[in-house]
Amino acid sequence: MDETRRIRAMRLGVFIVIVVVILVFAARSASAANCGDGTGNPCQCGDTVIGDWTFTGDMTCPSTGDGLIIGANNALGDATHISVDNNTVTGCYIHHNGNDTECGAGEDVVTHGIHIVAANNCNITKNEITYNDGTGDQYGSGGNGIFMFGRNTPRGNYNNFTCNNLSYNAKSGFFMHTKCMHNIISSNTATGNAEGGIMYSLSDYNEIKYNNMSNNANVGCRSRGGNNDLMFNTIMNNGPIGIDVVSGFGTGSIITNNTVCGHTKDIQVGDPGNNTGDSNTCGSSDIAGACDWSCDTLVPVYFDFDSDGYYSEDRVGCSCDIVGGRGECACCNPGLFNSSGAAQYCAGGVCTYLNPGTDPNDCDASTTGHKPPVADALVYDEYNNVGSKHLCKVCFDGSGSHDPDGSITSYEWSFGDGAYGTDMICEHIYASWNWNGPDEPGNYYEPFYALLTVTDDEPEINTTYFDVIVHIAGDANGDGVVNIMDASLVGFEWGRSCSPPDTCWRDLPNEWADRADLNNDHEVNILDMVIIGTRWKDKAW
Repeated sequence: MDETRRIRAMRLGVFIVIVVVILVFAARSASAANCGDGTGNPCQCGDTVIGDWTFTGDMTCPSTGDGLIIGANNALGDATHISVDNNTVTGCYIHHNGNDTECGAGEDVVTHGIHIVAANNCNITKNEITYNDGTGDQYGSGGNGIFMFGRNTPRGNYNNFTCNNLSYNAKSGFFMHTKCMHNIISSNTATGNAEGGIMYSLSDYNEIKYNNMSNNANVGCRSRGGNNDLMFNTIMNNGPIGIDVVSGFGTGSIITNNTVCGHTKDIQVGDPGNNTGDSNTCGSSDIAGACDWSCDTLVPVYFDFDSDGYYSEDRVGCSCDIVGGRGECACCNPGLFNSSGAAQYCAGGVCTYLNPGTDPNDCDASTTGHKPPVADALVYDEYNNVGSKHLCKVCFDGSGSHDPDGSITSYEWSFGDGAYGTDMICEHIYASWNWNGPDEPGNYYEPFYALLTVTDDEPEINTTYFDVIVHIAGDANGDGVVNIMDASLVGFEWGRSCSPPDTCWRDLPNEWADRADLNNDHEVNILDMVIIGTRWKDKAW
């Protein structure tokens, strides 16, 4: 969905008209039609969006159903695909969902502003998502501004949530749960919510930075996950706790350069010895040495988000002010830091605290200055095998990367196993795999978390993240054991072939040929069967 107009809820009689934008894992049946570019249908209440669509006016919907369902990758294609990835929701005003909605006896009003399930590589940016309600006590029972559920490890990853106003919701401004990984939650305002500003549970390796999480009833930020980074956030005057890292739910969190003031406990960490904190402005912390500066002398700090040498003084007049005085973006809102800390932060030129000036473009780097490159990574095979004993090369192709107003000068690959590459197109052989679970079949492989960073001639950089699935040699069906089931699969797919990069397994009707191609030569033949025979009864644990 492209930017421009807001989605507005209106009160009709005693009912609240609700609008809910939903990214779903599997498409649902709906009485309404498919809509968007290529369908010939404008998008109306209850429709499933399968093509790009720009609003030209407000949309009001009855309280008995969804506003819109986003039902295809890239907002294109059919709505029966297994995943819904690469979508953008921007410039929308999503509010007062769930109010006065009637359910059956004992049923919860499960309504969020935006509800995302098992989606990857989506961008939710520059939206105002406020006053959303829900009656259930559980985290997923409604009432969050944005609620994301990862479902399993390969899903719920690499999404960006930036420059949204997530305030005055019945639960939290933002809540992600269950194996959401490598997401960026940045430059959002999450204030005045009835529970917390930004919350995440059973989710690891995420970045939470430059957000304003203040004046929430319970907590500013609560973490029930590991290896998450909290940095440069302003967390002021919430309920009893500013940052709460709950014991028993992971280690390795980094809490740095935040301002956390006005709480009974500014930074509460259940396992302080296994988490890190430093360079924060705060009054109390369970991590020794986490509070380098006190809360006594706070000054506003203004960041140069679009790196054009100018700084936004406030949100008034900023280009993020997208819907007629609503939907102001947090990236134009200065953070508060101790005066001594501010001098240190800004010494490198990324921010100022003396003469901020006004930069009306600071919320949108695309409107001024040089445009950054775009990293695009293609892995020829979705399913790969360890190649150290039986050759299996994984091909990584960055030729789709481009620079809008310059040229790309370098490519840097991290394959997720400690190895790296620097060519536009690289081949890599994995010598290990990640098996998750006890020593019994029926569990699954954890992917390697890989990335491509491209640099242009300015130089500016851009990074894209992706997963690489690697099975043990001979394991075609991914159950962790090499046996007759794998041989049967190769036999069933016998003779299949593809010719990457133009056409490969992902472009064909199903994934099983990719799994059966155990050496990545893009042919299913006797060579794959030989690997199974050689590795017979090998196990992933």
